[in-house]
Amino acid sequence: MAGRAGRSHQELAARLTGLAVRAAGLLLRISVGLLIFCLFALVASQVVDRHLVRLWHVDSAEEYVKVGIVWLTFIGLAAAMADGETVRVEALRNALPPAFRRVLDLVFDLAVLAVLVITLWYGWRVFEVGQYQTILGTDFTLAVPIAGLLLGFAACVLVVAARVVRLVRVG
Repeated sequence: MAGRAGRSHQELAARLTGLAVRAAGLLLRISVGLLIFCLFALVASQVVDRHLVRLWHVDSAEEYVKVGIVWLTFIGLAAAMADGETVRVEALRNALPPAFRRVLDLVFDLAVLAVLVITLWYGWRVFEVGQYQTILGTDFTLAVPIAGLLLGFAACVLVVAARVVRLVRVG
């Protein structure tokens, strides 16, 4: 009886973790879509500005697009990780029995988690320094693109940590 209750508790935890990862993935995909829409609008406004009507007081739309692309890259990475769509070499993994696959997945996820945490740790210092450096032609400091990296990697940490919890609980 106690074994069955423990198993159902683990299954519930695994379902909730999976649901949280799917919800985070949906939120991240929506964010990616909004970023793409905003970048498209910026580029379109730049075309209008150059050929029809002056919209920008200075030629800074390109700089805003560059910052948006940085955000899109790291938020997009988190969305891909949440959907399990990151690039991996699976030749070795597919040759292993299921129990070893879970161990290999756990080891790789822990390694990715370590790299993400280290990058966040040092990225925070870069963010602090970047607050005092202006991006020419914009009202932004270098902290703005670094914030995209930090937010994207923080989302990646949550996604990978949820995968690790699911692997440990189910595995």
